[in-house]
Amino acid sequence: MQSWMFLSSFELFREWLINNKAFITMAHLGARAFGQISGEIVQTTAWVMFNSNINYVPTFFRLVDGDETKKIQNLNLRINNYSTIRQLDFKEIPGSPIAYWLDDNTRACFNTKKTLEPVQN
Repeated sequence: MQSWMFLSSFELFREWLINNKAFITMAHLGARAFGQISGEIVQTTAWVMFNSNINYVPTFFRLVDGDETKKIQNLNLRINNYSTIRQLDFKEIPGSPIAYWLDDNTRACFNTKKTLEPVQN
């Protein structure tokens, strides 16, 4: 399941993880990660964490494209890996989504630009 990374209903869970644990690595597998499960129904991640919060820069693998074979190949070749973000950086974005692929400039927009929140209220 990857929905915990983004949906607002998992925001408290993400904040707890960010504040209390430390991501070591994550493989964001998306759909078609397992040949036995077809279609877009199951979109998943696999992750390893430390049982404490440390100032660590984890490695994320974005393997959401392709079939099971392509995902394995990309993982082995370390294609689409991201290891430039500290997990505390996720807190810079409202709702703390696990948006590991965003660069520093994009994350900075959330700190310096106005949001649409006043418009919706």
